[in-house]
Amino acid sequence: MFVAVTVFGVWLGWNLPQVRELERILEQGVSVCPENGRHVLHKVPLSWRILGAEPVSFLWLQHDASDSELSRIRALFPETATIHAEPDR
Repeated sequence: MFVAVTVFGVWLGWNLPQVRELERILEQGVSVCPENGRHVLHKVPLSWRILGAEPVSFLWLQHDASDSELSRIRALFPETATIHAEPDR
């Protein structure tokens, strides 16, 4: 029982912060096109789906993003076909 609880705790501690980061990005004024089955490159990891993450096929950032920020967002949204960052005006 101790091993099962420890494994679950490690799994939750690894995945929950990543799902919370997904939610934080989506709350920052990002326009989203929900997954419709055709445009998704990869599926959302099962562990993230269990914690409530849903696939997204298109992200439109409402701000300009650096290359490092875009790389981080691509890693968090592996299923997303297109990520567009709008330049600041």
